[in-house]
Amino acid sequence: MIDRALSEPIGSADVTVGLDFAAEGSAELSEPARAQLTGPYVSGTDDTLPSFDWDLSFTGGGAGLQVPPIGLISTGDNFFVEFQGQAYEVGEELVAQAIAQQQEQQGEGEGLAAFGIDPRDWVVDPQDEGAEDVAGVETTHVSSAIDLPGLLTDLNEVAQSAGGTAPGAPAAALTEEQIAQVEEVVEDPRFDVFVGTDDGILRRLTTAAGFTVPEEAQAQAGGTTGGSVTFSVEFADVGGEQEIVAPADPRPIDDLAQQLGGLLGGGALPGAGSGSVPGLPSPGAGGGQAPGTAPPAGGQGPGAGGGQAPGAGGQTPGAGGQAPPGSPDPEAFQEYGECLQQADPQDQQALKQCNELLLPSG
Repeated sequence: MIDRALSEPIGSADVTVGLDFAAEGSAELSEPARAQLTGPYVSGTDDTLPSFDWDLSFTGGGAGLQVPPIGLISTGDNFFVEFQGQAYEVGEELVAQAIAQQQEQQGEGEGLAAFGIDPRDWVVDPQDEGAEDVAGVETTHVSSAIDLPGLLTDLNEVAQSAGGTAPGAPAAALTEEQIAQVEEVVEDPRFDVFVGTDDGILRRLTTAAGFTVPEEAQAQAGGTTGGSVTFSVEFADVGGEQEIVAPADPRPIDDLAQQLGGLLGGGALPGAGSGSVPGLPSPGAGGGQAPGTAPPAGGQGPGAGGGQAPGAGGQTPGAGGQAPPGSPDPEAFQEYGECLQQADPQDQQALKQCNELLLPSG
């Protein structure tokens, strides 16, 4: 059942992806934190990206870690980011370059199979947990433990095969001692899949694990003694029609880099600290992907071939602490921080009103 579910393509769906993190004893993460992607998805072709219109949100973690919601939109041949009510366009030319790079990478082998790795080997003692409803569809729930040492050993092989492809770059790998340390720290890693009873299509996948921080490392970890991490992806309305359109009046993606450079350079956003906002890529940071560009199933995201996210390279204007022309003034930053501390993280309208405080005047 797991084999069939992981091999059945998902052409379209309403997708919800969640990552939950909870830390015990941490002063900075006073409450569980959640990153979530939600919205429609349509698989891509050999010549296009998947299409999607996703809302990326960050909630919890404490008042100092609030981040404005972000929109991520792909039309197949272009990619957009929506931030504080304004859309920013990567551009068809850069997206075409990313697709071409991905096609070149695919010619060398498909995914982990190119390295002789099969993730199903990590599933240990799967159990039928019976029927459950997921997004209005009857599914069969299968749970299993995860062979953590086997998973880490296999990923070592991937790292050794993929690493060092750049001249002089060493291949990263965990030692046997490090693998044993991870196994000692991670508690009860679990894997759950929910498969449509009638069609065998995956409807929900969840992985979860607890962890403990050794006493001698707790001070370095900010007092954290342990916690848990959960990742989940759910597909609703599988195969349904999805309409995804490009946002109106987008500005160049470089304008967003300038705006973020001004915001982060001053450290004015709550939780920005040394110039970074949790969950947001640092402007000008090379080698990263735009958040959420990797699709959950069937198709590749922008830059998935290991390259930089379009527009991510180079220095960011305004990153030295000077806000670019048209950026909010310091008083607006202060009002924004106070607004976020008072807003309910689940109240999207309240968060939107806070975001509007940072919209450039004029």
